[in-house]
Amino acid sequence: MTRVASGEVIWVVKLGGSLQDTEYLGAWLGGIAEYGKGRVVIVPGGGPFVDQVRNAQKRHRFDDGTAHSMALLGMRQYGIMLRGIQPALKAAFSIRQVRRRLHDREIPIWMPAQSTGGWKQLPRNWSVTSDSLALCLAQEFSPPRLALVKARSPPDSSTGNPREHPGLVDRDFSSLRRRLEQAHKQATTPTRVVWLGANQPRLLQELLTGRSAVGTELLSEELRD
Repeated sequence: MTRVASGEVIWVVKLGGSLQDTEYLGAWLGGIAEYGKGRVVIVPGGGPFVDQVRNAQKRHRFDDGTAHSMALLGMRQYGIMLRGIQPALKAAFSIRQVRRRLHDREIPIWMPAQSTGGWKQLPRNWSVTSDSLALCLAQEFSPPRLALVKARSPPDSSTGNPREHPGLVDRDFSSLRRRLEQAHKQATTPTRVVWLGANQPRLLQELLTGRSAVGTELLSEELRD
C-alpha cells in the first residue's frame, strides 16, 4: 500500500463499458481531465469488446482461461478508445507505471495485459470482471477508494440497498472484498466503494475533494450473498 508523493487520496474510477451507449461518457472524461490529475486512476470496463469474447466462447467453446486473457485485451481496447476520446489520459501498463503517472500529476488509465501479475487470488473465469480488477487496484493505495461508474442509476436515496439491484457487480466482488480487507486489516482502513450513475459526472469534484459524501455507498454487509 502506498500513497503517492503528492499526498493526494487516490480514487480508482472504473468506467463501465456500457457508458459508451450513453450521452454522458464525454462529460465523465472531461471532468476527470479537469479534476483528476494526480488523483484518479481509470480502470476501463469491457463493453462490446468483451461481449465479443463471450459470443466467441459460446460458439467455439474454448476454456475460461483463454476467455479471461481475451477479456483483459478487450478492456485494453476500451481503454485505448477512452484515451482517443480524451488525450489527457496517459496509458499505464503496470502498477509501477500507474504510480509514476500519479507522481507526475497525470491521469493514468490502466491498460491490462494478458496477465494481472501478482493478484494470485483472482480466478481466471467469468466470476471476475473489471469490477474486481478495479477493487484489487484500489488496494494498492492507502486509503483504498473505488468508484464504480455504471450506466445504471443508483437508488434515489443514498441509503438504497444494493441487494435490490442484482448483477450490479461481478460474482466474485463481495467475497474478494472481504478477503482483501481481512488480509489488510492491520495496514489500512476499509475500502470505500461508491456507485455512481452515468448521469452523475457533476459529483466527481465533490468525490475527489472529499467535501461531502456522494454516491451510493456499497457496504460489505449489503453485498453478501
